Amino acid sequence: LHVKRARFGWRGRFNENIDYFTLFEIANNALTYEPFGDRAMAIAPSDLSLTFKHIDGAKIRAGLFKNPGSEESFQGIPNFDYIEFTDFQNRVNLERFATGSANLAASSQGPIGIPTNEGYGFSAFRDWGVQVFDSFKNDKWDLSYAVKLGRGEYLYETDDVDFHPELYLYASAEYDLPGGKKAKKHGMKFYAWHQDGERSFESDPNEEKFDRIRQGVGFKVLGKLFDLGLKQRIQAEYMHAEGMIFTAPVANVVGGNLQYAADKGNKARGYYFDFGLYLDKNWEIAYRYDRNDLLYDTASNLDPGNEREITGHTYAVTYHFNPKLKMSFNYINRESKRPTSYANTNINPVVDNIVSNLDDRYALQLTWFFN
Repeated sequence: LHVKRARFGWRGRFNENIDYFTLFEIANNALTYEPFGDRAMAIAPSDLSLTFKHIDGAKIRAGLFKNPGSEESFQGIPNFDYIEFTDFQNRVNLERFATGSANLAASSQGPIGIPTNEGYGFSAFRDWGVQVFDSFKNDKWDLSYAVKLGRGEYLYETDDVDFHPELYLYASAEYDLPGGKKAKKHGMKFYAWHQDGERSFESDPNEEKFDRIRQGVGFKVLGKLFDLGLKQRIQAEYMHAEGMIFTAPVANVVGGNLQYAADKGNKARGYYFDFGLYLDKNWEIAYRYDRNDLLYDTASNLDPGNEREITGHTYAVTYHFNPKLKMSFNYINRESKRPTSYANTNINPVVDNIVSNLDDRYALQLTWFFN
């Protein structure tokens, strides 16, 4: 039994042109823990922002808040359709910060700085920064954009901040469909996003900077489709990454030093398809397929044998007691493959033993949202 998230906060407005939003985390998760390390804080702020609405067509938000990005990362927990993120989202987009990196298996890259078995921070899809954004109605279309400049660092890092300006871009177009309201408004949405910045490792004597690029496109439809008389959800997203790709602790064992495929030539791509069917106001069933082609292309100093094909099939049943209380059950069937052999053939049997022992997951979660 684990309290996955427990957050409290306040939102409101100082006047008609200035809004505020604050949210704090007190549960045992990556916001309050160092990645693969110990509990760092009893209370951790996840959102602290002000929004200024003085300029028509260009609202300004400043502080700590979610980055423009994937639809999956944008969803608030009360409206999130599954218990866990897709593998690409969790491994590649959800950033972990470390002071050094171990070398990957059979590579000539070598360690970057001093390898460590603990990270010092976690992004939670958020960053401190300033964002210009707004949305515009045009008949039945809702057009929106966002441009954010962040600092590209761990949320709570205040000493020796390695500031690398991070650019976040987002655009979407949504066509209104009859029914629904607020976050569950029916519609057909198309979107694209891009994130671009640099990272470095504090213990690296060469102080080398590595590009970190993330981008994606997708669509989501929610409404009564195909004359079935039932509300349905269909969504798909394709995502791509270059540089600063977190792989795993060395040999995938607890306590191993963290590994990053840091050079820009290291690439990963991920995609998912999701279908949800709302049987009535209480019952929802859903299926999601996701895949992560981790290091499908590698830099010259990295052995192509580090490539992994990770797939997941998630089967979900959710019972909504009311709009703010739900119980969800997820069964996740997972599989990992090593499609490319290592140059050092002695490594292959060890890796095959690891990737063939990826177990399925069963999860039951109660979500209660109150105000």
